[in-house]
Amino acid sequence: MTIDKDFLLKFTPVDEQDEYKRNDSIQIGFEQELKSITVRHGDSARFEAKIRLISISSSKSIDRSLLNIEWRLNDICIKNDNNSKYQFGSLPEESRYWMDIRQCQQQDEKVYTIHISFDNGKLHDESSAYLFVD
Repeated sequence: MTIDKDFLLKFTPVDEQDEYKRNDSIQIGFEQELKSITVRHGDSARFEAKIRLISISSSKSIDRSLLNIEWRLNDICIKNDNNSKYQFGSLPEESRYWMDIRQCQQQDEKVYTIHISFDNGKLHDESSAYLFVD
């Protein structure tokens, strides 16, 4: 049997730096990453991401209860408490997740990250952006 070397060169190796992380037949990543934003002092800001969680095997369904979403500020988890300046929202059926920051001040200028993980962290990815306050 002869191997067509030109045909083989068309394939791209899959590694840890792939756009979407892989685990058998499930891929996780971002369809829409966070974007850095600028708001006026006292205004609200919204960071929003759209997640891609797909099964590449027609026989394997995805248990979305295994998906974990965590928002971070300078790599420290932001707690979801009702009186917080941070409010979280989602439309899971559309894979959209957002975080609102109320009454932005100069000290809120930092890096914000959405960290997504699936199946107890077996698959994970994150997207970060910066908040600028004028």
